[in-house]
Amino acid sequence: MSKVAIVTDSSPNIPEHLIKEYHIHVIPLNVIWGDESYYDGIEITNTEFYTRLETDKVMPSTSQPSVAAFEVLFRSLYQDGYEILGSFLSEELSGTISSATQAKKMLPEATIEIVNYYPTTEKSSKTKVGMEIPNGRISLLLPIALRFLNPS
Repeated sequence: MSKVAIVTDSSPNIPEHLIKEYHIHVIPLNVIWGDESYYDGIEITNTEFYTRLETDKVMPSTSQPSVAAFEVLFRSLYQDGYEILGSFLSEELSGTISSATQAKKMLPEATIEIVNYYPTTEKSSKTKVGMEIPNGRISLLLPIALRFLNPS
């Protein structure tokens, strides 16, 4: 049976214990706040983000991870013998899938599947995304998916 690595972006805010328990690889989105830029979940936590959101006059934006960041992670996982399942914020809401797809093309020998996800049951705008998934609701499905992909 093949080893499968799960890769996602930071937008679903998956709790740290699930990331560790299921060995999920998270590529951070870039949070841009005025002249400052942070790696989501690394240089700015959810608590810091929402606290600042309440008080700051400048509204933040996000930017997709770079093709290079995906390529480095995909190559490392491939060299470690993994097939890769990437689940990223919908292409209608973010350019993240575009970066991941470009990186996939750089590794034609690797098995990499990329799928869209919507953070809610309805397609929503970027301004609603963070407000609708602050507690990582999408992460509730990951343990089920991981048990299916990597049965013990």
